[in-house]
This record gives sequence, structure tokens and C-alpha cells, in this order.
Amino acid sequence: MRLLRLPHCYCAADFSRRQRLRTALIILADILQKNGAIFLGDTTQKELYLTFDNGYENGFTPRILDVLKEKKVPAIFFLTGHYVKDKPELVTRMVTEGHLVGNHSWTHPDMTQISNAQLKEELDKVKQSVTGTTRQKEMAYVRPPRGIFSDRTLAASRAEGYTTVFWSVAYKDWDVNDQKGADYAYRQVMAQLHPGAVILLHSISKDAWRFFVLYGCSKWKIFV
Repeated sequence: MRLLRLPHCYCAADFSRRQRLRTALIILADILQKNGAIFLGDTTQKELYLTFDNGYENGFTPRILDVLKEKKVPAIFFLTGHYVKDKPELVTRMVTEGHLVGNHSWTHPDMTQISNAQLKEELDKVKQSVTGTTRQKEMAYVRPPRGIFSDRTLAASRAEGYTTVFWSVAYKDWDVNDQKGADYAYRQVMAQLHPGAVILLHSISKDAWRFFVLYGCSKWKIFV
């Protein structure tokens, strides 16, 4: 998740680094809370929330879906417009097999650099395309591209009926030129796990699907 820059008035030279970080986290938490955004599940329960970002297909999603089906684990897939247009059969399979499809925007822009009207169009086009492709009529969750957001964009997404979902567990799996193997992926994810964790993975990652094939997964729950 990208931290917002502190307002100038909170960056006085006499603040220590720890004080500035604490202030930044307080401001960030306030912005997320007032806009209904989430990055954690119920931390009192031993539940994990599995999410994937799908910007394009790299040949691994069918195998990830196979493992999820075998283990009876639901997930949420945040899709771009390109993905919905390019792989309607996989989008249909996601919904048919009990997963949720979330909104990852039509063209993957920096949402903070477009107007509210453009943001609405980005979200509407994905929702309409998914509805036309699958039996999923509602779309309740959105993840802004690259996790970039502002108070305004969170509020605009909420006004369109969306809950913005960030994450509490992630690692650099999205770089297809820097894949380090299933064992590395496993260690990176397991080192960060905690009750109520929202896990972000990318389906383009060879490491991600190898991690699933080799290690499987427990009965992880998704947002309901």
C-alpha cells in the first residue's frame, strides 16, 4: 500500500523520524476508515483473505484455479478491462467456480491523476463487461492500480458503491523478469502471515502458481 505524503504542517524539522511515521500512519488510518477502505480482515480469527490482481494473462491462471478448486478455497480476482476482453472464458470460470471478481479499472491508470468522472467510467466499463460475460451481476470491491490512491479517489469509489481493498501481505511477485522460485515465494508469504491477513498475489507470476501447486493452501476465507 502506498503511504500518502504528509501535509507540510506535519513535517516540522523538530519531529523525529518515528514521530513523523506515527503521524503518517494515523493520517492514513483515518483516511482509510472514513472512506470504508480495508486492508485487514478479522484479526481475532485464524482466517486469510486470498486476492489476485489480473492485468493480463501469462498462462498460469488456469492452474491456479485448478488448485483453488481442488482445495475448495475461494478467492477474489481484481481484473482490468484488458483481462476481461482477452480472457472471457477464464472470467466466466472464476465466477462459475465460486470466486468473486473485483474491479481493477479498465485501463490501469493512476487514479489520482484522473477526474472523478473518468474514474467512474473506468469502473463502470469493467463492471458492465463482467456482467455481460458472467452471471455476476454485482461488483462490490475495487483495488486501485498499483495501490495508488488519495482521499478523493477513495471517496469517489465509495460513492460508486465500492469497498476499496488493499492488502497486508505482499511481495515483489509481479516482475516476470525477477522470479525466484516457489520456495522463495513460500518463505516471503509465510514470513508475513498473521490472523486476518489480506494476501496480494499476481496471477502472471510463475512463482505464485508453483507455490500453489507445491504447497497447496489451507481453507482460506474470502470477504462475504
